Parts: sequence; C-alpha cells; structure tokens
Amino acid sequence: YDDYKYFPVYAAAEELGLPILMHMGVIGGGVDYAINHPRRDPKAAETMGRMEKMGRMQGRDVSAMRMRPFHMDTIANNFPRLKMIGAHMGGTGNYDEAASVTRWRHNVFLDMSGGDTIERHAVERRLVRHEIGVEKLTWGSDCGNDEIAQHVVNLEGIFEQVGLTDDEANRIRWANAAEIFGFETPVMAAE
Repeated sequence: YDDYKYFPVYAAAEELGLPILMHMGVIGGGVDYAINHPRRDPKAAETMGRMEKMGRMQGRDVSAMRMRPFHMDTIANNFPRLKMIGAHMGGTGNYDEAASVTRWRHNVFLDMSGGDTIERHAVERRLVRHEIGVEKLTWGSDCGNDEIAQHVVNLEGIFEQVGLTDDEANRIRWANAAEIFGFETPVMAAE
C-alpha cells in the first residue's frame, strides 16, 4: 500500500476528504481450515468445491506482506489529512503492528470486521480499549446478510466482556464512523 506509485491516489483522496479502507492481513477463503476442514465438515467440502468451480483455486498475485498495518504508517505520515481504516483490526498476526500505528497516528483507524476469529481475539488479546483505544475502532461486517445479525450479537458480547460504557460502545457502533465519513464533527476535550 505504501508504494509511491499509489501516492497520487492518496493525495486525491486527501484533497477530496475521502477516507480509504485498506484490507489488512491474509485474504480469507471460503473455508477456515482450523475450524471446519473439508475432510470432516460437509459444508466446508461443499464450499471448497464451489470455490474450485468459480476459479478461486487459481494462482494469483496476492501477498499478505503487502497488506500489513505498518504500510499505513508511511501513508499517514505523508498524507496527514487522509483518514484510513485498516480492516480486521490489522488482521490475524498483525494486531501489534495495527495497535502501534493507530496509537501514534491520528488519521488511522481500524474496523472490527473479519468474523469469529477477529471477534475472539479482540477479547482474548485485550485489543479493545487496552491496546487500541475505542476512539480508533469502528464496526464492520465483512459477511453476508444472513450473518450480520449474529455478528452484531457478538459485538455486543465483546462490549460486555471488555466492560465498555454505553458511550464507548456507541463510538465503535457508529460515532467513529460518522466522524471518519464527515457526518459528525469530532469534539475535543476541554482544557
């Protein structure tokens, strides 16, 4: 993401006030082989077969190394008015990088999309509030319409487990996104 050939795109987005969402981490497939391997799960086997028929098992020029949170640091320093959202709280294996960048860059935020693994890690690894401030997180779905309701339930469970206040939870539910996209004006603390 921080290749200089993309800088004109970032400059234009910054000038127009358009936030950018960047995928972080490994691009998932239809099957989580740690949880539901096709050898033991018929639904996973069906999904894998469907992916093969759709041509998703072909080679492609995709690398999780090019989608690491530290790349957002370079962009944030070069384009200080460009608001960026890193998907999946940085992605599995990249949480420390994501927390570091969001901690020190005012214009970098993370979404909490990515499914069960990201939701579980948000609590187990003390990411929400402890490593990543609630002002730097926003909810994202990254799932089909038939799954959104369950992810909302999961999100509320995270808020409860972490002990967020209603105001803190609302920051993640909608307020941070409203500010990032310019629907609300951020209010700074009074001295």
